[in-house]
Amino acid sequence: MPDLPGLRDALPWTSRDVTNLHEVPRRVAVIGGGVVACESACWLRGLGVQELTVIGSAPGLLGKNEPFAGELVRQAFAGRGVRVVPRSTVNRVERVAPKDTGEGHVHGGEVTVVFGDEQITVDEVVAATGRTPSSADIGLASLGLDAATNRGYVTTDEHLEVVGVPGQWLYAVGDINGRALLTHMGKYQGRICGAVIGPRAQGRPLNGTRFRDIADEQKIPQVTFTDPQVASVGLTEKAATAAGLDVEIIEHDMAGFAGTSLLRDGYVGRAKLVVDRASDTLVGATFVGADVAELVHAATVAVVGERAGGVGMARSCPRPTIRPGSAEVVLEGSTVGTVRRVRQPVLPEERRHDLGRLRPVRVHVGPRRPATRPRVREAVDPPILENPPTAQVDMASSHCSIRPH
Repeated sequence: MPDLPGLRDALPWTSRDVTNLHEVPRRVAVIGGGVVACESACWLRGLGVQELTVIGSAPGLLGKNEPFAGELVRQAFAGRGVRVVPRSTVNRVERVAPKDTGEGHVHGGEVTVVFGDEQITVDEVVAATGRTPSSADIGLASLGLDAATNRGYVTTDEHLEVVGVPGQWLYAVGDINGRALLTHMGKYQGRICGAVIGPRAQGRPLNGTRFRDIADEQKIPQVTFTDPQVASVGLTEKAATAAGLDVEIIEHDMAGFAGTSLLRDGYVGRAKLVVDRASDTLVGATFVGADVAELVHAATVAVVGERAGGVGMARSCPRPTIRPGSAEVVLEGSTVGTVRRVRQPVLPEERRHDLGRLRPVRVHVGPRRPATRPRVREAVDPPILENPPTAQVDMASSHCSIRPH
């Protein structure tokens, strides 16, 4: 809870309350301008809040994203009657008869929020200014760790082992390590941790990326579920420049793409790619618009894989979905080919198969095949074989085998 005069005593809503609503207040003030604040404002308005004010201290919304992302969300809020007050500091919060009525219920009487030169009266206030781990009383001090000097976080190495604790027995996954405060990243770290513990107990070496956290703060995919959505991965232009990279920027209005124009009339959206000139690799991507969450996956493969020429991602996407938009951004409106060359994957030794027998096949563009057929399609340049190989994939174990007829 932020240290604002009267806020804690007013028993404000937190992210837990706004994601477990039992009643919808008529008037709400949201303190903050980040992901939780914007997502909360979006669904509160959609559920029927009549007077909604977002009060943020930063110049704009979603300050960790590209500036245009927060601006497009602000414009959408304005169009729905949501008031956004940037560059404002809340001076005081006062509540009439605060009462702990339970999660998702209004916590008492009217709330007065004083900020800048004005004050507003609302029925509920949402504190959405970020979180820190509650790690002060879990015994870290007995291990010689002082998490208080790191805002409650503990430091881990690439195997998620806690740094400073001998014996290779203590690991930390999820929010407490401060690497990425996202649910999907916590699950990702949990899988790495599990993969590490077993081989270490058996004395086997930890060879391979499955034993290391390689999706650091520069390669994390994230979606802000507002309307429009904001999907991003990797570095912003500002962060890339600050890191000393010589970058090329590709930006496009997404309204003219075939898929977006079919998705809805008057589509509003924008895409931006950040490319490292020296290596010709994609280091960052941001998409803003309705249903752009599906675009971030292809961008994540390019960013994490650090593939040279990775800006050629998604060139064989089905049409007329929104997904070809990522390729259209790269190609600046040129025709997207349906046949491309696929590099053979580099697999761990124990999972490597005879990929040398892989032969070229054509991308299937005809009527949809029955669901029982494999959906793996490997596309390379001609010649075309009449009897191509088939691929079988076990999604549970990520095991892939390729067999010629």
